[in-house]
Amino acid sequence: MTSEFEVSGQKYRSGRMNAFEQSHIIRRLAPLVSAFSGVVGAIKSDPARAFEPLAAAFASMSDADVEYIQVRALAVVQRQQGDRWAPVFVQRGGIAFDDIDALVMNQIVFEVLRDNLAPFFEGLGRMGLGDLLGSMA
Repeated sequence: MTSEFEVSGQKYRSGRMNAFEQSHIIRRLAPLVSAFSGVVGAIKSDPARAFEPLAAAFASMSDADVEYIQVRALAVVQRQQGDRWAPVFVQRGGIAFDDIDALVMNQIVFEVLRDNLAPFFEGLGRMGLGDLLGSMA
């Protein structure tokens, strides 16, 4: 499975993370998902109030957990370079493109996580947790 998307005028292609990496990422994101589920109703009525628990949950994540998620996501991404595709992340070298800043990096990570983790959350819906998932949409 590959998915193509665009961020800041650059075309990217993401691949599939293996099931173990997906599981470890889901485990690390659990506090964010929990915080999100608690503020679903407030998002439309009072976005600022809804943002606080999400920001707190994100801020409480360890640097190691955040970096784990970012590195695993970036490791499956390639960027279009003319008619070729080049890896975005090089294991010992970090991000391969100087124009990828924190905002762009996290937009890329979000796209990869959305593509790779959607089946997990859809599966939860099939297991009877559809109301929770529906309220998150």
